[in-house]
Amino acid sequence: LLAALGLDEKASGNDVRARKFLEAAAAANVQRARAHLELGRLRLDEARAKPAAPDGQLDAAQVTAVLTPLFTARKQPPPMAEVYGLIAETWSLSVTRPQAEHLGVVIEGVRLFPRDTALLMQATLLAAKRGSPEEAKALAERGLKVATDTGDQDRFRMMASAFERDTDPNAKKTEEPAPPTKSDSFLIKQP
Repeated sequence: LLAALGLDEKASGNDVRARKFLEAAAAANVQRARAHLELGRLRLDEARAKPAAPDGQLDAAQVTAVLTPLFTARKQPPPMAEVYGLIAETWSLSVTRPQAEHLGVVIEGVRLFPRDTALLMQATLLAAKRGSPEEAKALAERGLKVATDTGDQDRFRMMASAFERDTDPNAKKTEEPAPPTKSDSFLIKQP
C-alpha cells in the first residue's frame, strides 16, 4: 500500500509526499521494483540539486543513498532498463571514479536490454570516465549497430572513432609544442 501511494503521488507530481511513502515502503522491504526505482530517482534529483562534492559532483554518501534503492530494484522483477540507466547516471556524477565492478553492473543492463540506445550511451560514457577506452569503443560500436535514429548513430560513430584513436598503439601522439621563438618570449614568465 505504501508503494502504491508513493507511486501514485509521484505520477501526480507531488514528489515530497511520494518521497515519504516510498521511503516508508523501502524501510518495510516492499517487493516492488518500480517503487525502489522511483525512490532512487527522487534521491538522485535531490543530490543533483545539492551536490556535496566540487564541480557539481556527488560525494560517496550521496552515491550510496541513490544506489541503495536502485540495487534493490535490480534484484526484483521485472528487470527495468531505467534502473541500469540511473545506476550509470549516478556513477557518472560521482566524484569517485567507478571501478570495474560498477561498470559491470551497467554492462549487465546492456546485456538484458541490448537495443536500449540510451543505456548504451550511458554505458559508453561511463566506460570512458572509468578510463577504459577499449570497453567504451566496443560499447560505442554496439550502439552504432543498434541505433535507428541518425543523431544517435552520429554520436556513437563519433565516440567510436575517438576511442579508436585512444586505443590504437600506432596512432600519432600529439607532439609537444615547439619552444617559443624570440618574438614569443614575452609570453613566458621570467622567474
